Amino acid sequence: MTKVQDEQNHVRKKPAGFTKLPHGFHTRLSDLKGADLSVWIAHRSMESKDGESFPSLDNLADYTGYDRTTVKNARKRLRVKGWLVTTGQRAAKKGRFTVPIERTSIPTVDVKHTHGESAAEDAKDSKLVRAGVL
Repeated sequence: MTKVQDEQNHVRKKPAGFTKLPHGFHTRLSDLKGADLSVWIAHRSMESKDGESFPSLDNLADYTGYDRTTVKNARKRLRVKGWLVTTGQRAAKKGRFTVPIERTSIPTVDVKHTHGESAAEDAKDSKLVRAGVL
């Protein structure tokens, strides 16, 4: 099997159409970088018509080129920052584990404090520290 064929076997079939990003999204690109951006885009591009996606860690690792640990940590950061929202669980294909059902989100931007930080950013950073991500 050639590399092209192997890549085609990993491509998940989805309904015809496009994944929409809101006007002005480009102004938020600096909020996401590296693995966080790749994992968010992977989830966004795999959303169903209902706006849900549920790729396994292995599939996300294959799609993004990052290892499972990096993908897992990126999803944690995205959830804490509000870019990814878990709406439920789904049984994995092999039935031994569950896979989170996720929805991508674009969090709103708050007005800045005089110190240059928003209250929401302070709270998110605090959550990241408690979660052991920062």
